[in-house]
Amino acid sequence: MNDYRRNVFLAICAVILVIISFNVGKSVGGREAVVNTINLENRETDKPQSVDFSPFWKTWQIINEKYVPATTTGEISDEAKVWGAIQGLAASLKDPYTVFLSPVENEIFEADVRGNFEGVGIEI
Repeated sequence: MNDYRRNVFLAICAVILVIISFNVGKSVGGREAVVNTINLENRETDKPQSVDFSPFWKTWQIINEKYVPATTTGEISDEAKVWGAIQGLAASLKDPYTVFLSPVENEIFEADVRGNFEGVGIEI
């Protein structure tokens, strides 16, 4: 009988431990989801009210769902798509002096303008 009581006591302790672990995990996981959602919030306040962006987002969704790259290294990141969209926005002005450079392209441009060159400088 003593072994039976001990086994019941251990079973009850195990159930209580599982319940406590579940609740702790749920509360920690719930807080993490809130933090991630806050970081994704768009805080732009200068949005045009008269523009319908639904065609843009529909195209974005179709590209994500159906685009098949030619090679496995041909995957296009979301960041690259954003830079491409911004370049297209600048190009829509049809002004040869208005261009958008991604951060990498801007670094190369700035180095060229400052005169920071690398290499041995051989001309043929």
